[in-house]
Amino acid sequence: RYPFPEEENQFLLSALSSYACIPVQGFRLVLARNAYLGKDSTGGFQALPVVEYLDSSKEKGYTIVSEKVKRLLLDIGVREHIDVRYIFEQFNNRTLNWSRQEIVQYIAGMQNSLKDHEVENLRTVKFLPAASFEQVEGKDVVRPSDKC
Repeated sequence: RYPFPEEENQFLLSALSSYACIPVQGFRLVLARNAYLGKDSTGGFQALPVVEYLDSSKEKGYTIVSEKVKRLLLDIGVREHIDVRYIFEQFNNRTLNWSRQEIVQYIAGMQNSLKDHEVENLRTVKFLPAASFEQVEGKDVVRPSDKC
């Protein structure tokens, strides 16, 4: 993928991921693992550090990042989305001002980039209200519950 021998590639990726060298908003440099790839990846969490790109191609005020630059940023640890565990922790602590619907929409939008452990977390989390199904006058009716 990169123009160097594999051993040098691993050394460079390791070195880049070990230093606070990723420019984020506010003219700060952070470790790659603490940065997010664009404003869409943070889902509106404004306090999270978003990568600032230096690229000459712009469209509608947004900087377009080449796939090669994006791949490099991801390889050194820049995050493509917020970890689902963090989202649910913030929601349960009432520090996330999102509705359940907004959380579901955000997670649905990032479903292709979820890691296996995140998918497993989604399978086990109790997040949506429980519901009971019953028949009323021959029609199926869903009755939401206060419990998750």
